[in-house]
Amino acid sequence: MSESSEKTGYYYKGQEFKKNNDNAKHADWYVKDFVVEGDARQVFEKYSGIAPDKVVEHVGNVRDRAFENMPYACIGSCRFLNFSLSQNPHYAEVMERMLAPGSQQQLLDLGCCFGHDLRKLAYDGVPSERLYGIDIDAAFIDLGFDLFLDREKFKGKVLAANLFDEPSKDLTSQLGGGVDIVYAASFFNLFSWEHEVILCTNLVKLLKPGAMILGRQLGCIEPGEYPHLKKDGTTSYWHDPSSWQQLWDAVGDKTNTKWKVEATMDQKDFGDYEKNRWGIPTQRRLVFAVYRLQ
Repeated sequence: MSESSEKTGYYYKGQEFKKNNDNAKHADWYVKDFVVEGDARQVFEKYSGIAPDKVVEHVGNVRDRAFENMPYACIGSCRFLNFSLSQNPHYAEVMERMLAPGSQQQLLDLGCCFGHDLRKLAYDGVPSERLYGIDIDAAFIDLGFDLFLDREKFKGKVLAANLFDEPSKDLTSQLGGGVDIVYAASFFNLFSWEHEVILCTNLVKLLKPGAMILGRQLGCIEPGEYPHLKKDGTTSYWHDPSSWQQLWDAVGDKTNTKWKVEATMDQKDFGDYEKNRWGIPTQRRLVFAVYRLQ
């Protein structure tokens, strides 16, 4: 879930980048030359129907439109081309639940950005009517349709919402009465422990019994509060598997629910702190699945 740069700014090494800031494209995270390959290449060619020699140009045009008003690192560096849900070790379980005979399970992509992981699910055969996305930036909704050229084809719902607010009956209704699976990539690690508890507590109210939450995010072998990568003067809590379980134990106490956490850490992506230059040596990638037991 993106945060409005109009309200907070986007900071890198003390420099603030705001919407329509001409300096934004000079940020280290703006990548002029990029490739589209793997799952992303298949989705753009076979799902969106874009000619192979036009894919990079098309993606670049939409990326630049988005970056003009939302100069986030994930946009400038084209990290949205990494369809991370399908790479998650629990993806087979997701597909089994979504495609089981007679299944009516519903999936929510939390902080969905362009909705790229939702399009990958649709490409892999999941009925898009059972796919949902939430992002705080409403601009991503239209940009997602422009990126994948599927305004008439994609039947899922992508909504602008802020989960720091108490979920309304209307939001629950728009999510089909509640969801069974939540995917959250690089989301919870944006917030402090206190705010993570608020987010997770509100999220529980949108879930059906037996729900699972899976994803990956920035973690740390020394869990704790660290300076926020976007907002100066605030912190984000970076977890290891143990502290991640402790968080869900705290959420369980507040919501009268119980949760089992499966989580591992590795150095892929987020561990390359020398490459991304805003990390620290102890950071890692936390990959997780959280199961509601009751």
